[in-house]
Amino acid sequence: MSRGSGSRGRSAPGTACWWQATAPIWPDGSVDPDPGAQARRCLAIIGTALAQVGGSQADVVRTRMFLVDARDWEAVGLAHGEVFADVRPAATMVIVAGLLDPRWKVEIEAEAVITAAPPAGDQPRTAIASTSMTSPG
Repeated sequence: MSRGSGSRGRSAPGTACWWQATAPIWPDGSVDPDPGAQARRCLAIIGTALAQVGGSQADVVRTRMFLVDARDWEAVGLAHGEVFADVRPAATMVIVAGLLDPRWKVEIEAEAVITAAPPAGDQPRTAIASTSMTSPG
C-alpha cells in the first residue's frame, strides 16, 4: 500500500496558510529513527512548501508538534528552535497515542501569514511538497 505525506497549503499576499501534519519522510521513503532528525525533516518540508508560495519560515505564526513519546520533547524542541529562534511562533506540543506509521516519532503542522506579494501577474498558488512511501511490512 502506498501512502503520501507532506505539506500542502494555499497562499495569497496577506492571507493565512495552513500546512497539514507533515511527516518525517525522506524522498526515498526512509525515516531517520532520531526524533530531532525527524523534526528537522518535517520543518524542511514545511520550509520548501512556504518557498513555493513566496513565503519563508519567518512567515510562520503557529506550529503544532505531535509526539508519540513525551521523552522526545527536548530533541524536537531544539530542532524547532533552530528554525524559529528569531520568529518565535506560537507553538504547541501534543503527546498522541500514535501516528500513521510506527516509525514516525513526530509530525508538525504550521500556520503562516504570507505578507510578501507574488510577482506581478501571479495568481495565488497552491504548494504541495510531498513525499510518498510504501507502508512497512
